[in-house]
Amino acid sequence: MKSSKFLRILAHSIKALLNQKSKTVLMMLGTSIGIMLFSGVMGLSKGVENRISEVMNFFGPRSGIIFSGGGRLMTASGRAGREIALNLKDLEYLRNNLGEKAIFSGVIRRDGVQVKYENQVVDTNIFSADPDFPVTFEWFLKEGEPIDSMDEKKKNRVCILGKTVVKNLFFEENPIDKRITINRIPFKVKGVFQEKGTNPMGQDMDDVIWIPLSTGMR
Repeated sequence: MKSSKFLRILAHSIKALLNQKSKTVLMMLGTSIGIMLFSGVMGLSKGVENRISEVMNFFGPRSGIIFSGGGRLMTASGRAGREIALNLKDLEYLRNNLGEKAIFSGVIRRDGVQVKYENQVVDTNIFSADPDFPVTFEWFLKEGEPIDSMDEKKKNRVCILGKTVVKNLFFEENPIDKRITINRIPFKVKGVFQEKGTNPMGQDMDDVIWIPLSTGMR
Protein backbone atom coordinates (compact mmCIF):
# COMPACT_ATOMS: atom_id res chain seq x y z
CA MET A 1 0.00 0.00 0.00
CA LYS A 2 2.72 2.43 0.99
CA SER A 3 4.91 1.51 -2.00
CA SER A 4 2.10 2.14 -4.48
CA LYS A 5 1.39 5.53 -2.90
CA PHE A 6 5.09 6.41 -3.14
CA LEU A 7 5.16 5.39 -6.83
CA ARG A 8 2.12 7.58 -7.58
CA ILE A 9 3.75 10.58 -5.88
CA LEU A 10 7.00 9.95 -7.76
CA ALA A 11 5.14 9.69 -11.09
CA HIS A 12 3.29 12.96 -10.44
CA SER A 13 6.55 14.69 -9.49
CA ILE A 14 8.32 13.55 -12.66
CA LYS A 15 5.34 14.63 -14.77
CA ALA A 16 5.33 18.06 -13.10
CA LEU A 17 9.05 18.49 -13.73
CA LEU A 18 8.67 17.50 -17.38
CA ASN A 19 5.82 19.95 -17.83
CA GLN A 20 7.99 22.74 -16.40
CA LYS A 21 11.26 21.99 -18.21
CA SER A 22 12.60 25.54 -18.28
CA LYS A 23 11.95 26.09 -14.56
CA THR A 24 13.49 22.71 -13.77
CA VAL A 25 16.65 23.54 -15.73
CA LEU A 26 16.95 26.95 -14.06
CA MET A 27 16.47 25.40 -10.64
CA MET A 28 19.16 22.79 -11.28
CA LEU A 29 21.48 25.44 -12.71
CA GLY A 30 20.97 27.70 -9.70
CA THR A 31 21.64 24.85 -7.30
CA SER A 32 24.83 23.93 -9.17
CA ILE A 33 26.09 27.53 -9.19
CA GLY A 34 25.34 27.83 -5.48
CA ILE A 35 27.36 24.72 -4.72
CA MET A 36 30.27 25.96 -6.86
CA LEU A 37 30.26 29.40 -5.21
CA PHE A 38 30.17 27.86 -1.76
CA SER A 39 33.08 25.59 -2.67
CA GLY A 40 34.98 28.58 -4.09
CA VAL A 41 34.47 30.64 -0.93
CA MET A 42 35.58 27.73 1.24
CA GLY A 43 38.66 27.26 -0.95
CA LEU A 44 39.45 30.99 -0.85
CA SER A 45 39.12 31.08 2.94
CA LYS A 46 41.48 28.14 3.22
CA GLY A 47 43.95 29.87 0.88
CA VAL A 48 43.88 33.08 2.93
CA GLU A 49 44.34 31.07 6.12
CA ASN A 50 47.35 29.27 4.61
CA ARG A 51 48.86 32.59 3.44
CA ILE A 52 48.51 34.12 6.90
CA SER A 53 50.14 31.03 8.39
CA GLU A 54 53.03 31.35 5.93
CA VAL A 55 53.64 34.98 6.88
CA MET A 56 53.39 34.24 10.61
CA ASN A 57 55.77 31.30 10.31
CA PHE A 58 58.21 33.39 8.27
CA PHE A 59 58.46 36.34 10.65
CA GLY A 60 57.60 34.58 13.88
CA PRO A 61 54.38 35.21 15.86
CA ARG A 62 56.12 37.49 18.41
CA SER A 63 58.25 39.52 16.01
CA GLY A 64 58.07 43.21 15.15
CA ILE A 65 60.38 45.13 12.80
CA ILE A 66 60.54 48.93 12.87
CA PHE A 67 61.54 50.25 9.43
CA SER A 68 62.83 53.78 8.96
CA GLY A 69 61.36 56.22 6.46
CA GLY A 70 58.01 57.32 7.88
CA GLY A 71 54.85 57.83 5.85
CA ARG A 72 51.47 59.56 5.85
CA LEU A 73 48.18 58.53 7.41
CA MET A 74 45.12 58.80 5.15
CA THR A 75 42.07 60.56 6.60
CA ALA A 76 38.46 59.51 6.03
CA SER A 77 38.23 62.04 3.18
CA GLY A 78 41.16 60.38 1.42
CA ARG A 79 43.56 63.24 2.14
CA ALA A 80 47.01 62.62 3.51
CA GLY A 81 47.46 63.53 7.14
CA ARG A 82 50.62 64.55 8.92
CA GLU A 83 53.82 62.57 8.45
CA ILE A 84 54.37 59.69 10.85
CA ALA A 85 57.91 58.53 11.62
CA LEU A 86 59.31 56.22 14.27
CA ASN A 87 62.73 56.75 15.79
CA LEU A 88 65.09 54.88 18.12
CA LYS A 89 63.34 56.28 21.19
CA ASP A 90 60.07 54.77 19.95
CA LEU A 91 61.83 51.44 19.41
CA GLU A 92 63.22 51.53 22.93
CA TYR A 93 59.77 52.39 24.30
CA LEU A 94 58.23 49.38 22.54
CA ARG A 95 60.94 47.12 23.89
CA ASN A 96 60.52 48.40 27.44
CA ASN A 97 56.73 48.10 27.41
CA LEU A 98 56.13 45.07 25.19
CA GLY A 99 59.35 43.16 25.73
CA GLU A 100 57.55 40.21 27.32
CA LYS A 101 55.02 39.96 24.48
CA ALA A 102 57.04 40.74 21.34
CA ILE A 103 60.56 41.07 19.95
CA PHE A 104 61.38 44.30 18.09
CA SER A 105 64.25 45.23 15.78
CA GLY A 106 65.09 48.56 14.14
CA VAL A 107 65.86 48.34 10.41
CA ILE A 108 66.97 50.65 7.62
CA ARG A 109 66.58 48.95 4.25
CA ARG A 110 68.19 49.96 0.97
CA ASP A 111 67.58 48.03 -2.24
CA GLY A 112 69.80 47.80 -5.30
CA VAL A 113 73.04 48.77 -3.54
CA GLN A 114 76.29 48.08 -5.40
CA VAL A 115 78.60 45.58 -3.72
CA LYS A 116 82.05 44.55 -4.98
CA TYR A 117 84.61 41.84 -4.23
CA GLU A 118 87.75 41.97 -6.38
CA ASN A 119 86.38 41.99 -9.97
CA GLN A 120 82.87 40.81 -9.09
CA VAL A 121 80.16 43.49 -8.81
CA VAL A 122 76.51 42.86 -7.92
CA ASP A 123 73.50 44.84 -6.74
CA THR A 124 71.83 43.58 -3.57
CA ASN A 125 69.69 44.64 -0.62
CA ILE A 126 71.23 46.10 2.53
CA PHE A 127 69.65 45.77 5.97
CA SER A 128 71.12 48.08 8.60
CA ALA A 129 69.80 46.48 11.76
CA ASP A 130 70.55 46.09 15.43
CA PRO A 131 71.80 42.84 17.02
CA ASP A 132 68.21 41.60 17.62
CA PHE A 133 67.67 41.26 13.86
CA PRO A 134 68.33 37.47 13.66
CA VAL A 135 66.08 36.75 16.66
CA THR A 136 63.26 38.88 15.25
CA PHE A 137 63.41 37.15 11.88
CA GLU A 138 64.29 33.75 13.39
CA TRP A 139 67.11 33.88 10.85
CA PHE A 140 70.41 32.73 12.28
CA LEU A 141 73.93 32.23 11.00
CA LYS A 142 75.26 29.20 9.18
CA GLU A 143 78.87 30.11 9.91
CA GLY A 144 80.97 32.93 11.35
CA GLU A 145 79.96 35.40 14.07
CA PRO A 146 76.85 37.63 14.27
CA ILE A 147 76.89 41.39 14.56
CA ASP A 148 76.98 42.13 18.30
CA SER A 149 76.49 45.06 20.67
CA MET A 150 80.15 46.07 20.38
CA ASP A 151 79.84 46.34 16.57
CA GLU A 152 76.74 48.45 17.10
CA LYS A 153 78.40 50.66 19.71
CA LYS A 154 81.58 51.26 17.69
CA LYS A 155 79.80 51.61 14.32
CA ASN A 156 82.03 48.85 12.94
CA ARG A 157 82.15 48.21 9.21
CA VAL A 158 81.28 44.53 9.37
CA CYS A 159 78.60 42.56 7.55
CA ILE A 160 76.71 39.27 7.31
CA LEU A 161 75.99 37.88 3.84
CA GLY A 162 73.02 35.94 2.52
CA LYS A 163 73.60 32.80 0.48
CA THR A 164 72.75 34.44 -2.86
CA VAL A 165 75.29 37.23 -2.27
CA VAL A 166 77.95 34.66 -1.35
CA LYS A 167 77.24 32.71 -4.52
CA ASN A 168 77.30 35.79 -6.77
CA LEU A 169 80.45 37.33 -5.26
CA PHE A 170 82.59 34.46 -4.05
CA PHE A 171 81.47 31.40 -6.02
CA GLU A 172 83.13 28.51 -4.10
CA GLU A 173 85.47 30.71 -2.01
CA ASN A 174 84.94 31.04 1.75
CA PRO A 175 83.85 34.68 2.38
CA ILE A 176 84.58 34.82 6.13
CA ASP A 177 87.09 37.59 7.01
CA LYS A 178 87.21 38.76 3.38
CA ARG A 179 86.88 42.45 2.49
CA ILE A 180 84.09 43.73 0.26
CA THR A 181 82.98 47.24 -0.61
CA ILE A 182 79.41 48.49 -0.20
CA ASN A 183 78.93 51.67 -2.20
CA ARG A 184 82.76 51.83 -2.35
CA ILE A 185 83.06 51.67 1.46
CA PRO A 186 85.10 48.70 2.77
CA PHE A 187 83.41 46.12 5.03
CA LYS A 188 84.70 42.93 6.61
CA VAL A 189 82.58 39.78 6.18
CA LYS A 190 81.87 38.47 9.65
CA GLY A 191 79.41 35.66 8.91
CA VAL A 192 76.96 33.98 6.53
CA PHE A 193 73.21 33.55 7.06
CA GLN A 194 71.42 30.23 6.96
CA GLU A 195 69.50 29.82 3.70
CA LYS A 196 66.08 31.47 3.98
CA GLY A 197 64.65 30.92 0.49
CA THR A 198 61.78 33.05 -0.82
CA ASN A 199 59.25 34.90 1.30
CA PRO A 200 55.44 34.64 0.83
CA MET A 201 55.67 37.42 -1.81
CA GLY A 202 58.19 35.43 -3.87
CA GLN A 203 61.25 37.59 -3.07
CA ASP A 204 64.70 36.05 -2.65
CA MET A 205 65.47 36.57 1.03
CA ASP A 206 69.05 35.31 0.60
CA ASP A 207 69.94 38.27 -1.64
CA VAL A 208 70.76 40.47 1.34
CA ILE A 209 73.58 41.90 3.46
CA TRP A 210 73.22 42.83 7.14
CA ILE A 211 75.33 45.64 8.60
CA PRO A 212 75.08 47.34 12.05
CA LEU A 213 72.23 49.82 12.41
CA SER A 214 74.55 52.51 13.77
CA THR A 215 76.87 52.09 10.78
CA GLY A 216 73.98 52.34 8.35
CA MET A 217 72.64 55.47 10.06
CA ARG A 218 76.07 57.07 9.78
